[in-house]
Amino acid sequence: MITDLTIKMDGEFSEATFERKLVELRESQKEIQALSTYCIHHRAHHKMMVRVWYKNLKGLHVNRKLSAMYLVNDVVQNGRKKGPEFAREFGTVMRRVFDHLATMDFDEKTVSSLGRLVAVWQ
Repeated sequence: MITDLTIKMDGEFSEATFERKLVELRESQKEIQALSTYCIHHRAHHKMMVRVWYKNLKGLHVNRKLSAMYLVNDVVQNGRKKGPEFAREFGTVMRRVFDHLATMDFDEKTVSSLGRLVAVWQ
């Protein structure tokens, strides 16, 4: 669980710290928003973040993949003005993301939630 919900925004960005935060992310709106804010604050590293996020997504247990997708949604939605580069960069991996997700055995609730995300993005 992310214990530092008021994620410190000062200091240097680190790939290892970002990866740790991804691994600890749970399906809590508060945690997703906190990590989204962190991402947008460190948007200069958006290419590396998307690469690490995608690598992490592939290794997550099936029941944690939805949280990773919610994070993308929050970053893209809330970064439209400050971090439009995220939408472009996540766009470069979304086909592979959905190809990967299509191989998962999700329950109906997760399938429905993913469908809602896609509808919002369209």
